[in-house]
Amino acid sequence: MPELIDVLRDRFQQEKVFLVGHSWGSIIGLTIASRYPEKLHAYVGISQILNGAENDSLCYEWVKSQAEKANDQKTLRKLESLGRPPYVKNPKQWTGFRQHLIKYKSMVYESETIKHPGLLGGFKLFLESPEYSLKDIFHTFYSSFNLTYTQELIEDFAEIMLDTIKRINVPVSFMHGRKDFHVNGQPVEKFLNELDAPFGKEMVWYENSSHMFHQEEAKEIEKYIIELSKNPVS
Repeated sequence: MPELIDVLRDRFQQEKVFLVGHSWGSIIGLTIASRYPEKLHAYVGISQILNGAENDSLCYEWVKSQAEKANDQKTLRKLESLGRPPYVKNPKQWTGFRQHLIKYKSMVYESETIKHPGLLGGFKLFLESPEYSLKDIFHTFYSSFNLTYTQELIEDFAEIMLDTIKRINVPVSFMHGRKDFHVNGQPVEKFLNELDAPFGKEMVWYENSSHMFHQEEAKEIEKYIIELSKNPVS
């Protein structure tokens, strides 16, 4: 990742870049921000992951409580059979647990008043984009998933402990959907409150989004990042 940043700095003849990471991309992003601040104007973590094992434990308790409220015995039995995190036995165990989270709108939140295009709507954006061929879309949604979520990766996830970082020497912003229980936002807010960030820090909550942001709130994130890029601190 530092090498890619150097390529971009050289290509665009910039001393520093703005770095944005979403979900597990935020693991890479925050690591870079803590280790190579001299290469960055700012870091924005969207649905920031801090501690893989802690997050899965919080997610487990949340989805279990949702299933209990709904008297969803099928989900409760499946959760019992999965056992409690961390999930490092095999990738199917890890991804299978997340299917229960998705069932309770941890990925895409909707209600009677809040509508969302959903995962199929996101897929449609790829189909309509002139930047993607059908081959690109296939590899994005199928090949990349199967090649990415390996035994080695899920074992690495269980050992992520970015909440041990005490100081970030660039401006840092975290953006989180209030309904996101795929990645629980409460530890993120606590971490930011305690973080030594001499160049500035901010937590922005989006009330109508879970892990996959509502279209209107995604536009707000885009505006935020554009404005941030117009006014670099250094």
